[in-house]
Amino acid sequence: MDGFIIPATILFIVQIIICPCDCKGILRPHPLTQTPPKGIPDHEQVSSGSLGPLSEPRLDSKLVPGLSLQEDPSKCEPSIYIAPVLNISTQAIEKKLASLNRQVQLLSEQVRILTSREASLQNQGSVSLSIQELHSLPPRDCKDILDAGHTRSGSYVIQPEVVGRPIKVYCDMETEGGGWTVFQRRLNGSANFRRSWPLYRRGFGDVTTEYWLGLENLHRITSIDEYELRIELQDFDDIKMTSSYTWMRVDDVTSNFKLNLGPYSGVAGDSLSVHDGQQFSTYDRDNDALKDENCSVLHGGGGWWFGKCLETNPNGLYLGGVNRLTSQGIVWNAWKGPNYSLKRIEMKLRPSVGD
Repeated sequence: MDGFIIPATILFIVQIIICPCDCKGILRPHPLTQTPPKGIPDHEQVSSGSLGPLSEPRLDSKLVPGLSLQEDPSKCEPSIYIAPVLNISTQAIEKKLASLNRQVQLLSEQVRILTSREASLQNQGSVSLSIQELHSLPPRDCKDILDAGHTRSGSYVIQPEVVGRPIKVYCDMETEGGGWTVFQRRLNGSANFRRSWPLYRRGFGDVTTEYWLGLENLHRITSIDEYELRIELQDFDDIKMTSSYTWMRVDDVTSNFKLNLGPYSGVAGDSLSVHDGQQFSTYDRDNDALKDENCSVLHGGGGWWFGKCLETNPNGLYLGGVNRLTSQGIVWNAWKGPNYSLKRIEMKLRPSVGD
């Protein structure tokens, strides 16, 4: 972690409390209502093994805010106690810091969106919405639709921001409690996924069959909240597998829609984490990390967050199972390897459940 180092051992956090004493003419802060005074010399600090009071610590009114001395402070013998010791593992702290960092990023993006909304509303001659107007706003995602009582899977319209273009999506209301916003699906090869940068940016296909929601829309959705990612895979023997990631975010066009992922879980194996932090590329827009060559051109022409090419290729060619076109089909290497093109893949988002 930047800025400081946490030892790879259990940390012991000790709170030192200075209790008031019976010294005549001296005013002291109460330990339960004010911050414990600072300024105790280092050689008088209490060790983590102490269980009781230490006598005769020296206090200096110039070093201890809130301490008013009317007589010699050496006559006073305040008690110093250790509060209960709290054990926190390094891993737990790092996990919490990562979560807080994501929340800060989300809040920053929401501030940007709200600022943009306000400017748009001012341009429209209005800076506020009535309660009736707020209730009539479209849902932000499929979870909002589910919460409103719609439990049938199908095509719906969402609008992530108050001021913004509505988006037609497919909502999965059945899997693992429902409320999933589907943003990519392959199932029969009916749609051509060898598309240009503008089309991957806007989206294409039919939401009821094969489609790509669009990078702009993915950014809009994942910028308003923290979303978990679920990927469902199926081979031509109709065996089904899943891979999940605790959160997913897609940055805006200035970063070429960079992918950001949380930790993996599932049974299909992790073929996506290697693409974390990569920019999106298409056959006509080379943003990958491979020098002198374009990963999209090399692997079927579909768009993806390639890096130095791939461990998965959901937008690759629909090749129908085992084939000789290595990594050009719809592959998930951790499960079936680079020469097996899957029958079906579906990628979807839902607001993450808080810790």
